[in-house]
Amino acid sequence: MRPVPKGKLLQRNLDTHYVRVEGVISSLHEEAFTGYVRAVLDRDEGLVFFRDGDLVACVLEREGRVAKGLDALVALLAAVRADRAFLDICRLDHDLLAALLASWHGVTNVLEGADAPGSPAAALALAASRRLTGALSADAAGAECVCYVADGEPLGWHLTATDAWVPKAGPAPAGLAGGWRFAHAPAADALRTIDLGSLKERVMGEMIAATGRFVPSFGPRLFAVERARRNAADPRSLDRAGFLALAEGAAGRARLLVGEARARELHADLAARAAAIVDLGY
Repeated sequence: MRPVPKGKLLQRNLDTHYVRVEGVISSLHEEAFTGYVRAVLDRDEGLVFFRDGDLVACVLEREGRVAKGLDALVALLAAVRADRAFLDICRLDHDLLAALLASWHGVTNVLEGADAPGSPAAALALAASRRLTGALSADAAGAECVCYVADGEPLGWHLTATDAWVPKAGPAPAGLAGGWRFAHAPAADALRTIDLGSLKERVMGEMIAATGRFVPSFGPRLFAVERARRNAADPRSLDRAGFLALAEGAAGRARLLVGEARARELHADLAARAAAIVDLGY
């Protein structure tokens, strides 16, 4: 996985033999953390991005292949549970987070012809004129040198060969050999590929609809009563255990109306839907 700037390194090499990655993510959520967690396994590496405590994106590199979004998060969590991983926690400001997300999830353009900058200053002027957010990169001594920008303003240069960071006030690195590229995305300050709250709302809707199919006429009302009993009006506030408890309770209420066998089928259906919730403890 390509190196990314560390911002302010808060923790290095947290060993998941001694800390639970779900506990780390839950704590960062409660702390309204902005930045990322880097997880390094034996053969895999992942990045989990946060904005104000909200988990918004994940990138996983496995055997040279890169996955992104919810599937990447689920696969990364499964890999960490099955194996040992080391975690770095890096705090970023919002502009650098936006630029990083744009570099991973945006469109990459090679600057050629009339757009090809003749110097770092010209490259930065081009980014400023277009008010771009993302990563402007060029080749330098066999490695990539990246300038992250937000709304056209340079944030700093990242020298990937040495993992060094040159703040925006510093000069552009020497020896840039051209081959300029720019990865950018519109509205990068709000970019996300994971929305766990929306996932919870979708699963709740599916569970209500399923109960209606198993218990005609009475299903939605039955499910609403169980939600009220468990104080579960807001699905975004529930964790996976809360959804599973709703599944069990709704099936139990349905037993008197549809019988034991049908209630068991309902419970299996609802539990399978609840299992789609990513288990992070919140």
